[in-house]
Amino acid sequence: MKKNLFYKKQRGMALLMVLISLALLSFFITQLLYTSNIDVTISKKNKNRLQSYYLAQSAARMGLLRVHMFRETENLLSSQSALAGLVPKNIRSMIWSFPLPAFPFDGQKSAAPGTFTSIIKGEGSKIPLNLLDEQIHRMPLSIPSAADAKSVSESIKKQIQYLLDQRAETDQNFRDKIERYYPNALPNSIADWMDPDDRQIEGGDEDAVYQRKTPPYKSRNDRFGALSELSMIDLWDDDTLRPLKNEFSLINLKAEINCNTLSLDRFKAYSKNNLTDADLGLIQKRRLSQPFGSLDECAGFIRSNPDIRGGADFQFPEGTKKDGYEKESVFMIEGSGSVGDSHSIVRLYTRMDEEAPPAPTSTTTTAGKPPDSSKFSDLHVIRFEEGAAP
Repeated sequence: MKKNLFYKKQRGMALLMVLISLALLSFFITQLLYTSNIDVTISKKNKNRLQSYYLAQSAARMGLLRVHMFRETENLLSSQSALAGLVPKNIRSMIWSFPLPAFPFDGQKSAAPGTFTSIIKGEGSKIPLNLLDEQIHRMPLSIPSAADAKSVSESIKKQIQYLLDQRAETDQNFRDKIERYYPNALPNSIADWMDPDDRQIEGGDEDAVYQRKTPPYKSRNDRFGALSELSMIDLWDDDTLRPLKNEFSLINLKAEINCNTLSLDRFKAYSKNNLTDADLGLIQKRRLSQPFGSLDECAGFIRSNPDIRGGADFQFPEGTKKDGYEKESVFMIEGSGSVGDSHSIVRLYTRMDEEAPPAPTSTTTTAGKPPDSSKFSDLHVIRFEEGAAP
């Protein structure tokens, strides 16, 4: 009897061990499947991220090709004045400015794993912050002397002050804030951050205010490496910088502006807030359908158009004007790619060098003006940025 009971206990223990083993085996198999699924998901996401990045690269290269085509077209038309008169300016600018839809198109079969698109924005009318340092040895050839460099710097300060004054006109809190500062204190604080000396423009040690911060630091005393540095400059807090940061450029090297790519906020600032949203809409419609040939032509349109109510006294500030057909030469190319839930962006900041036109000859256009014979030379990628789309 005891022997049978012993054997029954042994069989019960064996059954229990088998059940425990099966439970452990099931647990390990479940964990293995779970881990495998995670690895597959991670691998798929990495694959999507890699594919979206290279699609963004392809889109950026497509934009770079369009800028190259624009350069070659402009150079061809510059050397063929008769041909230039047959090609409308709006067609020429559409080579780079015309928005492209996402590829592949809806319903189109493609071997691409996702979608990609590119946009190109002109940077040539943004405020060139790096010219504020007045360092003649670092200026472009179009600024031949120290006096010219100082004049350009003062013009840029005025451009910044125009935007600040525009905001002050419509924002009481901001107006109360900047009225506490010296005149032109905000533009001067940027110049102080860049210039090689330690003297503040209004007087005193320019680093004193930065030494009181936690942790303390010194002004850069050099040109900007990134626009994010603006938030480190005295008086330029986030509230001041946020509405203006899209108006600044580090790759543009011209104080002159292009009416066809100038932001509508700058138009409003130059009019001292007289231009209404409806007025700005008319200006935008006109320059998209038929780009302006010069700032004088643009200002004349604004002043003489009876449908533009706030443009009677409009004029562009001194130091911003240039003559002839306004060719854009500084671009931001953005390529984006999407595969699944992965989105990538690649940005190229490019600049084309513009050769000085030859001396005028007796050749004239039908309007009695010398043909636009300036040409673009090299196309440089000045800056490269990449990252995930927000």
